[in-house]
Amino acid sequence: MSSFAEKPIVYFIKRDEPRTLTKVVRYVLDNEQRRWIKFVRVVPTAEHVPPEVPPAYRFLKEAYPELTIELVAVVGVFGPDLVHFLADELRVPSTFMFMGSFDETLGHTFTALGGPRIISSTLQVLLNMIVFGMTPTQAVD
Repeated sequence: MSSFAEKPIVYFIKRDEPRTLTKVVRYVLDNEQRRWIKFVRVVPTAEHVPPEVPPAYRFLKEAYPELTIELVAVVGVFGPDLVHFLADELRVPSTFMFMGSFDETLGHTFTALGGPRIISSTLQVLLNMIVFGMTPTQAVD
């Protein structure tokens, strides 16, 4: 049986934006015991699967050697069925799955998705303003 820290955190990503990827890595380092991030990108067809690992992920692997960082492309449609399938397949509870945003355009309720956690820069800005008394400009940096 593997230990708690040996299982991945799953983060659903739409694009390979270095700033977003770095925020996820920093969040994990600052707030989680787990040191394995499995970025999951859901693509509509096999033709959309990247032929090789994009440079942003290679950079993160070099910059953060204390982490295991992977990119997994999954063909399908993001929704409750896919989230539950991945939770079973990867043996990762949906409460250890993350996403960057959640709004009405998603088309599913938070509960139907199994309750993945949200990593939001907006939330971090608000916390910085409240806890540290920062101005909005200070809180963003």
